[in-house]
Amino acid sequence: MKKKIIALAMCVMLASNVVYADKLSDLNNQKKTKQSDLSESKANLNQLKDKKSAELEKLKEVNLKLTKTEAELAVQQQELDKIKKSIESTKKEIEKYKSNIDKNTKEFQKRLKGMYISNDGAKVDVVFGSNNLNDLLNNVSMVNYIAKYDKNILNDLKHEKIALDFKQDELKSKMKTMEIVKKNLDQKIASLNNIIEEQQKLIDSISKDVNLTESEIASIQKELEKIDGKIDEEKKAILQAKLLAAQRAAAEKRRRQQANNSGAINTDIKGSIVSNNGAYLQWPVPSSHRMTSFYGWRTDPFGNGSGFHTGLDIADGMGTHIVSAEDGVVVHAGWQGGYGNLVKIQHDNGAMTYYGHLSGFNCHVGQRVKRGQFIAYMGSTGYSTGPHLHFEVRFNGQHTDPLNYLR
Repeated sequence: MKKKIIALAMCVMLASNVVYADKLSDLNNQKKTKQSDLSESKANLNQLKDKKSAELEKLKEVNLKLTKTEAELAVQQQELDKIKKSIESTKKEIEKYKSNIDKNTKEFQKRLKGMYISNDGAKVDVVFGSNNLNDLLNNVSMVNYIAKYDKNILNDLKHEKIALDFKQDELKSKMKTMEIVKKNLDQKIASLNNIIEEQQKLIDSISKDVNLTESEIASIQKELEKIDGKIDEEKKAILQAKLLAAQRAAAEKRRRQQANNSGAINTDIKGSIVSNNGAYLQWPVPSSHRMTSFYGWRTDPFGNGSGFHTGLDIADGMGTHIVSAEDGVVVHAGWQGGYGNLVKIQHDNGAMTYYGHLSGFNCHVGQRVKRGQFIAYMGSTGYSTGPHLHFEVRFNGQHTDPLNYLR
């Protein structure tokens, strides 16, 4: 009977190991696929970054051309402004000369009219008003000189006006040429601005692709971290399964030795001493099989040498639900020294189970509980380094290895 129980337990553990191994293989395949996706995304990201760098260089060159063209346009505009000022100044000079020509022409005409009116009576008066021959000659010469002088002044003014007219035409021609150059520069600037706008759109599009790819990489890396976490959990689960198998084998060996030595243990309840129906105890933490410390001698977690650990530690998150391992009555629900918050359940066959380091209770003293019933919350009270359940199995106050009785 004992051999059959051991063989059955080993078969169950081997089957569990196969399941764990299959799951681990599946996780490794998922990891390999994600790593391939990550490599592809990183290669794509590098290509996008290289493309963005190249386009940024192009944009830099276009901006330099634009800056240079704008500087040329500024110089051209300054020259145009100077020419416009020169034209305005020349116009004013031309108007001044025109005014002087008009003024002198009118004065000359006025004098001629006075001198030659009534058959040159004015000129005759000037000539015959002379006192002697010398005065006469002088007066005639004077009249001729005045007429010639007025004509010379008018001719000089006209020549100056002609020169200014030519200067103005020359300036207008130069301005027209420069305006054509300016127009070409304006068109070149507009064209460069269009190129810059299109180049910036392209860069923005590439930047968007870069951001999307970086987000994709971050997402894949998170997925890889999750897969790595699951792989670690599966490896721990495999290790825990192997440890559990070894612990149960060792416990079974001890039971056989005790039975052989004392012959006092009933063969009908070997391997299931606590249970009333011949089954193993309910695992007290349904959400976790992560065992962090076993029954027996160990190094003290607080660095105080070594000591004997009287139970089994099962770790999970703070507040994890703890269940009763078997039908029984709650005989203690409160604080007890290094156990912190502790629940004790007296089972019908005389065995007792302990649930230590709890963060809270979901039962009370005197309450009858069923196998698998939610009784408390996992915590880290008392002599504890982190959230876990300290689980004990006792007979007549004496602790024993819980793995002897847990499935």
